[in-house]
Parts: sequence; structure tokens; C-alpha cells
Amino acid sequence: MNSKCLSLFFGLALMSGSTQIAAQKYHYCGTDKLHQELLDTDPNYVAERIKLEKFTKEYTEQNAGKKGTVYVIPIVFHVIHNFGPENVSKEHILDGLRIINEDFRKTNPDTTQIVSAFKGIAADSEIDFRLAQKDPDGNCTDGITRTVSIQTMSAGNGVKSLVRWPNERYLNVWLVNTIASGAGGYAYYPGVSPEIDGIVLRTGQFGPGYRSLTHEIGHYLNLAHTWGSTNDPEVASNCNTDDGVGDTPN
Repeated sequence: MNSKCLSLFFGLALMSGSTQIAAQKYHYCGTDKLHQELLDTDPNYVAERIKLEKFTKEYTEQNAGKKGTVYVIPIVFHVIHNFGPENVSKEHILDGLRIINEDFRKTNPDTTQIVSAFKGIAADSEIDFRLAQKDPDGNCTDGITRTVSIQTMSAGNGVKSLVRWPNERYLNVWLVNTIASGAGGYAYYPGVSPEIDGIVLRTGQFGPGYRSLTHEIGHYLNLAHTWGSTNDPEVASNCNTDDGVGDTPN
């Protein structure tokens, strides 16, 4: 997997979905704020981040441009609901799954909109997300759980205590009605404890017409915002911030 191409793809996917998110003014990405809080309070997280960035730099230098195995990531959607519209159907979830797979395999139709300067490096990231077929106990599953909880109306990391599958075997995504911070979704970068690892996402920003899960999976896979540590790509001070990948300028 070419991380440089993946980073570029991520930035383009973020911008392609910006009009939908802008229309819901307070539904932003909550990742940067949580990341900074951990940097300020958790020395173990800081150490893990340093270790991972060193590994990533060495790995990309040694494997630049190589094509290899398609990585399959089992994904489980935990629908946290209170019998409202947030209790989305399986068909809705399958459509959301289709969108992220099109994005990460570069089969999404809006690749025609990639500006000419970047067409040569945008690429298939060689990642497939598939609904889990076995639960943690080895039983057959469709990769969807449903939990009734009022927490869905003001969600945060507490929903992860309601239901969580081992993060070394699954990508956990919690679908909720509303996130307490006002965010549309958030993920943690690699290096956090298993208790908070994973993605929380508003159902109102999941499925047809939305790329928010693509965005948050990018963070989950260690990609920062291409424009800096804010939710606004037009802040001049962000030009001093580097996303750590050389496919775009500061």
C-alpha cells in the first residue's frame, strides 16, 4: 500500500464531501481536538505516536511504489439507538460499506474530478472493508450489532463500553444519533488504548451522499487533515503545519 497515494486520496475525499458537512454547520470532525488532548495528557500515547511515525517513515522509504496484497479489514457496525431513525437498516449499512470500498479502491465515480496535478499519484489503496462473518466467540454474524441506549442522543466514548469487539481483530464503528461534542464523527489515530479505539459517527452523515466514514477511516489509518489541525482548509496559519506525507505542500 502506497501511503503517499492514500494520503492524497484522503484529502480529495474530504473535500468532495465538504459541501454536505458544511450545510450542517456544527457537524465537524472531532479527531484533532481529541488527538491534542491525548498528546497533552497521555505520555504512553506520545511514545506510541513517535514509534509509529518512525516505523512509517522507514517502511515507506523501503517500499515506495510497490504493489502488493489487498488488505481485508473486518468491520463491525454497532448501531446504538433509542428506537429512532438512528436505528438504520441493514440495506443502509451495506450502502455505506459500498461507498467506503469504492473510495479506498479508487472505483468511486468522482475520480474524474481529480485535478490534473494529482491524477498521476492518486491510487487504489488496496484495502477492502468487509462485514465481519464471525463474532469474537466464533459465532456467525452479519457484522452488525444493535444496542438500545439513550446514549445515542449525546454520544461519546461511553458508547464503546456498551459493546466493543477486540480492536486487534475488527474495525469497530459506532453509529449514533448525535455526538455530544457536536461533531459529525471522530476517530483516534493508532496508538490509543483498546478501550477508546475505533470510530463514532452520526447516522445522519452515513450512507448515500456522504463520505464522512471515509474521512474518519483515514484518521484511523494514521492520516491527518491535509490542510492542518483544524476543520477549515482555508486558515492561513495552517500553512505552517505538515501532514507528514509528501504528496501535497504545506
